[in-house]
Amino acid sequence: MGFLILVAFVIGVINHLNPKDRKGINQQIQYDSSDQKKLFWIILLVCAVQVIAVLGAVLASKDIILSTEVGDSCVLVALIGSPLVIALWAEFLNCVFYLKRLRRNGYELPRQKKDYDRLISNLPLNKSDFKETEQINKPSIVLAVICWLVSFGLLVRAVVFWMKYQSVGDIARICIIIFGVMCVCWIAVGICYWFQRLNNKYRDDVNIQSEHKIRVHFLSGIGFIVLMLFLSGMCVTLMDQGVKYVINAREEVQAVLWRIEDEGTEI
Repeated sequence: MGFLILVAFVIGVINHLNPKDRKGINQQIQYDSSDQKKLFWIILLVCAVQVIAVLGAVLASKDIILSTEVGDSCVLVALIGSPLVIALWAEFLNCVFYLKRLRRNGYELPRQKKDYDRLISNLPLNKSDFKETEQINKPSIVLAVICWLVSFGLLVRAVVFWMKYQSVGDIARICIIIFGVMCVCWIAVGICYWFQRLNNKYRDDVNIQSEHKIRVHFLSGIGFIVLMLFLSGMCVTLMDQGVKYVINAREEVQAVLWRIEDEGTEI
């Protein structure tokens, strides 16, 4: 089971780093200017409701103005609204970065997708906005640097881990090997992002006129990094808790042996 999960994870990483336009989705206009405005006002409304709900819950908890029943309702609204706020912000940022990629690749920003039959190929090109002379894609560099910083952080954490638990022996060595594998993975992902900075080899997903490979766009990369950070944090926490459990178990066994020896001496 664990092996299958590992294989699925590796396949997912490869697919992330090598995005394909398998269903022609990149040919279609995903967002327009009106979508950005709508999402902005929806987020503003939902955030206002969320703030009111949190404020109501706080006031009710201190028996100020609102009753306990109203406070419970506010807490429920706040709990339900939190995932909605996160999802809306993710959608809004995806829209903003998508329109930014359109502009960077010389396309005129659409006000309504339906005016262009929802196809990027129907969008007018504005050559003055097309940054053709740029040799590198800065967002890819940012993603690479973030990965390498995380790898350095894991390396420091591994050194601290070894200094703290080296007395455990083989278990600590296995954990250090796992740290090393995680560091190598982060470095490798960073190298992939670093290669994707080259505009003469990679292109944005909206640049349908180029035949280069599609690069990972910034927001998708950030989402992947957050997921990797979560998984790496889980691994570090599990190793730390596991080693502590082994140490405590050994101390308990040693205490039992000492007690047996003491009892034998007394007899």
